[in-house]
Amino acid sequence: MAAAASGAAAADRDPISLPVAHPDGVGTSSCGRATGYDPEQPTLVVGAVGHVAHGKTTLVAALTGQRPSRFRQEARQNMTIQLGYATARIYRCPVCPRPHCFQVVRPLDPAITTDEDAARSSKVAADASPPRPRCSRCAAPAPLMTCHRLVAFIDCPGHEVLMSTMLNGATVMDAALLLVAANEEFPRPQTVEHLIALNVSGVPRVAVVQNKIDLLVDRVSASRRSTTERLTGQADDIRQYMSKHFTVAVQRRSGVDTAPPAGTAEFQERWDADGPPPVIPVSAQLGVNLAFVVDWIATVPVPRRNDLGAPRLSIARSFDVNRPGTTIDRLVGGVVGGTLTRGWLEPGAVVEIRPGLLTMAVPEQPVEMSATVGSQEASMPTCATYRPLRGRVATLKADNMPLHRAGPGGLIAVGLTVDPALCKGNRLVGHVVVHPSDDLRVFAAVDVAFYLLPTTVAATTGTTTAAASGGSRGRVPGPDHSPVPVGKLKVGERLHITVGTRSVMGRVALVRSGAARFCFDEPCCASTGTALVISRPTSCGAGGGTKLRSSARLFGWGSILSGSDCPRTVPLPPGDQRPMSSIPAMTCASSPPSTWRS
Repeated sequence: MAAAASGAAAADRDPISLPVAHPDGVGTSSCGRATGYDPEQPTLVVGAVGHVAHGKTTLVAALTGQRPSRFRQEARQNMTIQLGYATARIYRCPVCPRPHCFQVVRPLDPAITTDEDAARSSKVAADASPPRPRCSRCAAPAPLMTCHRLVAFIDCPGHEVLMSTMLNGATVMDAALLLVAANEEFPRPQTVEHLIALNVSGVPRVAVVQNKIDLLVDRVSASRRSTTERLTGQADDIRQYMSKHFTVAVQRRSGVDTAPPAGTAEFQERWDADGPPPVIPVSAQLGVNLAFVVDWIATVPVPRRNDLGAPRLSIARSFDVNRPGTTIDRLVGGVVGGTLTRGWLEPGAVVEIRPGLLTMAVPEQPVEMSATVGSQEASMPTCATYRPLRGRVATLKADNMPLHRAGPGGLIAVGLTVDPALCKGNRLVGHVVVHPSDDLRVFAAVDVAFYLLPTTVAATTGTTTAAASGGSRGRVPGPDHSPVPVGKLKVGERLHITVGTRSVMGRVALVRSGAARFCFDEPCCASTGTALVISRPTSCGAGGGTKLRSSARLFGWGSILSGSDCPRTVPLPPGDQRPMSSIPAMTCASSPPSTWRS
């Protein structure tokens, strides 16, 4: 009780440093959503990234009241393995000053007035307003607060062996919280690599959160600097490091096509005009200074959304909601979760999941290189033909709340009339939900314009450095995480490629100046101009399989210029629930069971 009281008292103290305020988003209605959005759909996706054990999960839980890690293995090992998800509704008090005017109120919080806290129906009107709680900081009678924004959080794993999972989550982020432990040296290896991932993924807004400031108090001695001096010194180091390396953020926020080189006068001018990322010291465990984190999230402008055209949903997770022992007459279809990149979805709509079911095949004719790279022939590797899964949208939900329709942005869950065995265990992660008439292509090989980083993070002790340098294999002599030079791409080299939320293994078929051809082991949905992230695996699965057994070092990115389409077979009709045993030689991305047990 004493610790909780001291933590609450510390939360009301003046902050050590103030974050940079950003203007509110325009063109939005209640709860920060554009006109036409369901009031229960999040409009902003914020990711928590950073080095392992720097408090990402603790911060998300402190902000939302929900534990993002929901797998049994994660609780047993006390680590984040899969992407974690949580939702928070931010309210604004008309009386309190910033940052305390923005408050997170949970749906079952007693502060919500009983006369306006009626249960929501599944057929909620588009112009309906969420319940209005009373401010917990104002004296009675406290004023009613208005819903300012509904935010979805993504908790990314910090271990280097799970870097591909973090890259999948970075592709759907609108903003990110980069956590840095105040009681450790800056930067740490995964702090650098996650910052590079945010950079190349184009996440436009980043705030640095100095966590664990409560651990500095007991470590201060006569021979060490005071707590404030240590925090200020680390904050200066963070700002200096960000000004040299975080260039894409300046490019996206400035609205220009090319970012100026770091360190130049033009870069510094844009950096000073737009403002560096704020550095917010907090203690997620005690709740100190969390109001400033909520203030930053509440004032981040919502990106412009593409609500035109056919819907496209990038799948970030998929699962089966049927419990063991469910009878056949009570079975429901699989569920996929992700974010709509464009268009709208409504219950009853007919959709396709691409690539869907995969089967291995070898093309009869060699594939010629496109004009963007060259005219030489490149041998096509053994790749997959695909059969899209076709079904209907049964339900739409956001944080277990029903939606009457879903628009671009935020995180949603879509219940489909497809075989739930195909969705079990994230087997459809990386696939795309589209309209059957959508012209989204499924590539087996792509021609890309690529860009390589000058250096990348070195592997940890005991792993190979060939992935980072591209040279011969060797052992890291010690726990030195200093940057290592990035080697050139080589024909025949195996790479780990991330396209959207899909991560696959591939190989380099041809390299020309600034352009290359990548052949995928498994097909990927993309279009011309889609960005991809390139990583070198430190070690691959036995026999050159498509699964990584160790970490991958991010060393470059690129843009798709053109590609070769993967062969397609006839899609399954809507509502097809045939047993998988009746689909010969078909496997999903993660090899689902070959038989259906009723």
